[in-house]
Parts: sequence; structure tokens; C-alpha cells
Amino acid sequence: MDIKLPCGGGLEIFLLPRPCEATLGAIVERLDSRTGVSLCVDLISGALSLSGTEQPHRTESSFAVYYGPEPKFIVFGKGPEAAMFTALTETLGFPNVLLSPDLETLEMAGQAEDRRLYLPQPFLPETVSIDPLSAVLLFFHDHDWEPPILMASLQSEAFYIGAQGSLLARQQRDLELKMAGASAEQLQRIRGPIGLIPSVRDPRSLAVSVLAEVLKVRPQMRNQR
Repeated sequence: MDIKLPCGGGLEIFLLPRPCEATLGAIVERLDSRTGVSLCVDLISGALSLSGTEQPHRTESSFAVYYGPEPKFIVFGKGPEAAMFTALTETLGFPNVLLSPDLETLEMAGQAEDRRLYLPQPFLPETVSIDPLSAVLLFFHDHDWEPPILMASLQSEAFYIGAQGSLLARQQRDLELKMAGASAEQLQRIRGPIGLIPSVRDPRSLAVSVLAEVLKVRPQMRNQR
């Protein structure tokens, strides 16, 4: 039966009556550990196997689909901008954690309590894990909080590091980080001003603008199913 879609596309359905539960369970375990994996399916025998390659493929006798972990958002900040951005990622189901010196900001974000961390001073707690699919974002108006957190974040494999603020704030931040020992290459990793829309002041618009930028630059081939 030909399944036609209103957009003009179509669907090709492959039914596998008794898939290997162990293989499917292994995919879940990989994703829980934030590791990507490709599921390879033999179209003739129905056999399933796993591969570390990220490149989906299709041949006459087999196909592979890549399952990758979602980007994780590590958010530092104080005020409505930090709370609104975290709330947006929470609503969309992205893994996230908010670290703030302000209890009201932590409450505004609307997360589960175990992902709201009180930050008494500017540092990166050892309990916060940053992997290659993590984005670190800073939403501070008091920019004195930024250098220690950014210096620690630069030692991680985060694919995105960004801080709220104007171009002037960026220049002052770069100067302080350079004095703290950051190299020119490291400074280039830090984005700022952040967001696809220039000079956004409304916290909701800023949240959407920044999230769009992060998703635009996230590593390719991730989350393809």
C-alpha cells in the first residue's frame, strides 16, 4: 500500500516482528551514558547490530540509523534571562542544570530540584559534568562572576561556551581572561554577544535567540533518527 503525505513525500515502513531486546536495551544504555550509537538493520534477515559510526546509510540489503544524546545545557546566571532560558530548555525536554547565586532565579526556572544548584561563589562545581555535547551559557549582569567560570569551562570539551552582554562587555571580559592566562585560541571559543538576533533585551526573545544559535552550531549528525 502506498502511503502518501499531504506534503508530497512518502513513508517506507519496515516491520521487524521480534527485534532483539538486548540490542535495543544497549541503545538506551548508550544514550543514558550520553554516548551515540548507530543501529544497523539487515533487511534480509532482520538481524540488528550496533556501530560507533555516526553516518546513517542505506543500501539494498541494510540501513543504519544514528541515535545520539541530546545537547545538554549548563546555565549560570542571575535574573530573568537565566531563568527564562532554562525554563525554555526544560519545556523542550533538553537536559539542563541551572547554577545561580540567587534563590529566586532558581525558583523561577521551573526545574526539578536536583537540577537547581545554589552557587555561593563563581566557580564550576566538580559535580557538574560537561561533555562534548554540552553548552555552557552565562547570564550575568555582574560580569565579575564570569572569568572564573569561563576559565574552568574552557578546560572542558563543551561545544558551545557563551556569555550574555554587549560588545563592550565582551572586550572587557576578554581582557580579564587574557590576564588570567587564557590564550587567543581559547578566547575565540567564547561567544558573545550571544544569540542570533542582535541587541535583544526581552528575556523571552533572548532565550529563543540564544537557543537557536546553540542548536545551529551543535555538532552535526547528532539526534538523527
